[in-house]
Amino acid sequence: MKTAGYPSLISLWTPRNAARIAVLGALGAAFNFVKLPPFGWGLEPIVPFFTMLVYGGFSAFWVYLITMLIPALITGYPTVGVPIYTPTGILNVIGGNTIIVLVGSYVLRKVRKPYNFIVAFIAMYAHWAIKDGFGFWYVLFGPKMWSATIGLLLIMCLAYMAIAVAIGYVSGIVYLRVRRIEVCAWEKLSPKPSLWSKKRFILYIALTIVTAIAYVWLMFSPYCTGPSFSPNRVWINAMNFVPNIFFGLAVWELYLRHPEWLDLEV
Repeated sequence: MKTAGYPSLISLWTPRNAARIAVLGALGAAFNFVKLPPFGWGLEPIVPFFTMLVYGGFSAFWVYLITMLIPALITGYPTVGVPIYTPTGILNVIGGNTIIVLVGSYVLRKVRKPYNFIVAFIAMYAHWAIKDGFGFWYVLFGPKMWSATIGLLLIMCLAYMAIAVAIGYVSGIVYLRVRRIEVCAWEKLSPKPSLWSKKRFILYIALTIVTAIAYVWLMFSPYCTGPSFSPNRVWINAMNFVPNIFFGLAVWELYLRHPEWLDLEV
């Protein structure tokens, strides 16, 4: 693979991966409307987790974005009634769960198998718990409702994510076996010169910290008041996704330390 300039999450498109991402993204969106009992949550993460294993971080990011975008145009995000064109809606689609699969893609390839499957799951769940469990939900629910439900929600989401990741992993492994492609094929690739930038990485980490501090200040400020899902809570919640986007960009820089990984998906 040859890239012209900086291999960003926008500049690596080819006709081949564009077609693949479009199909998988539409499939993921369809799974959003298949609810998993007793949670009542859609099964859309299965397809991005499959993509994360079979192809890589670039494809998984865009598949999850399309997977979230299509239902968002129909029902709104982060909850029914919040239109996609609001700051919360737009930022949720770009910088919500899309970053989780970037984290998982990096850890899955950085840690040796078979431990990489477990470590990647732990990393993704930890990232989600910090972003949503102690940020997203606190702002939208309010402290009283949050404190009464957070324990149960964390357990429910642990079980839900475990099911989705397991199905994604198993379906990915079966797909690779059927096509006679080695699982974790990236371990056999010859290393290539790193494309990452230490300056960009430090910048993204700094922006992550600054915007996260701003969000935490808003969480506990007098502006974050009113009943659960009140307009001011929904607007403040939009800030939750800003540090997550910068964190995702930092993870992408780490990913680019191994540009050979991109050969499997571009």
